Amino acid sequence: MQVRIFDTMTRAKIPVPNKEGRVGIYVCGLTVYDRPHLGHARVFVVFDVFRRVLAKNGYSVKYVQNFTDVDDRIIAKARELGVSAEAVADKYIALYFEDMHKLNVMDADVYPRATQHVREIEDLISKIEQRGYAYKTSSGVYFRVQKFQGYGKLSHQSVENLKKGARIEPDPEKEDPLDFSLWKFYKGDPAEPHWESPWGDGRPGWHIECSAMSMKYLDEIDVHGGGEDLIFPHHENEIAQSESATGRAFALSWMHVGLLNIGGEKMSKSLKNFITIGDAVARWGPNSVRFFLLLAPYRSPLTYTEELVEAAANNWLQIEASYAEALCPTPASHGPSSDELSEREMEFERDLLSHLSDDLNTPMALSDLNAWSSFVSKLASARDGLAVEDAKVVRKGYEFAAELLGFTLPKADERHRDLVEQRFILRQKKQFAEADKIRQALWNENVILIDHKDHTVWFKSSVPNAVRRIAKLGEPSKPKT
Repeated sequence: MQVRIFDTMTRAKIPVPNKEGRVGIYVCGLTVYDRPHLGHARVFVVFDVFRRVLAKNGYSVKYVQNFTDVDDRIIAKARELGVSAEAVADKYIALYFEDMHKLNVMDADVYPRATQHVREIEDLISKIEQRGYAYKTSSGVYFRVQKFQGYGKLSHQSVENLKKGARIEPDPEKEDPLDFSLWKFYKGDPAEPHWESPWGDGRPGWHIECSAMSMKYLDEIDVHGGGEDLIFPHHENEIAQSESATGRAFALSWMHVGLLNIGGEKMSKSLKNFITIGDAVARWGPNSVRFFLLLAPYRSPLTYTEELVEAAANNWLQIEASYAEALCPTPASHGPSSDELSEREMEFERDLLSHLSDDLNTPMALSDLNAWSSFVSKLASARDGLAVEDAKVVRKGYEFAAELLGFTLPKADERHRDLVEQRFILRQKKQFAEADKIRQALWNENVILIDHKDHTVWFKSSVPNAVRRIAKLGEPSKPKT
């Protein structure tokens, strides 16, 4: 299918730009001075699904995501801890990977760091200067915003309106309040990294690093993305400096993810109103968190509430229980014919891919997944389990959805098989007290049991405290679906 996205620049839904099926994506990553939170996770989960959808449609994707590892906040953290800025960056980059891997976010093809591309940044500043768009003050080198005619075209604001809402870099020598730093001169702080340059010792400004790194690793930037809060000033400034240096369009399309809000405000470190990814995963499980982050259209804001994440966890638990029916089929041959089920499964795949290919409609995709889960659960309940051949078809549908949406499906851990079978035999012999001891031992390991007439379905849930959740949803040994 052709994949379409909403382009922030044109304010229209367009086909994803590509060259013979090859798509280059650059997403602005973290400034690494603290652990990432759920607001960051939303951006990276959305682009993770985007990559998966492109790949499933046959596109070849090169995905680049940077780390800003030199910044005032990193320097402040280094000074506070009495370590180098590099040590601070290394620590939080490692924690980024730890948290993203918990959420099953695929690694980028390239993770450039600003400090490793200072020469490329200097070259780009030199080109900007040669074309008359840069000037020097006693504090650094700045970009002349008024000289660039298209400034404001991404945020769709006039220069005057942007001035009213801008966070202005203080410098009385600046020609215009909106002018932004390309190079900051070294102030003598031992914690501050600095490099020699044609203009003097110093370090790159924030915006210039992304321009330099994205153009180094992508011949053509087909999709440039990030959080909605980066539209201005970061992405607006990237466009201005890059197009001033090259004389051509910087990126062919722009894709932005809406904010994650909490208590009526943006979730952010500065407001100290954030939930870390590690805490969220420990409480609700990785699939539940990922499910929650995909609930709203990616361009819309999403509001964090504990009730909404709890509901996502309960929803995912029921999906797990439905999938588990296909993990532990009955040897009986009853049930609908595989041909009928195959048609339903193919329809599910088509709907799912179609919705995700149309501007990444994750709410509809989750609705498709819930409908499939409900269908499978009803089928298993009506037939007292799934036949072996039908279970294969059901697993195919779930595996297709998991690959697209990035969920990890449960497994029937072989370590528990003997216990499950022992319990089943004990129940047949009406030795229920002994059977209940085994059930409790399995529950203690978060293993869920669903009893049928001639077999037991079992799986290890990714949702913490799954047994207690099931008790609230319905009969403890058989989740309500």
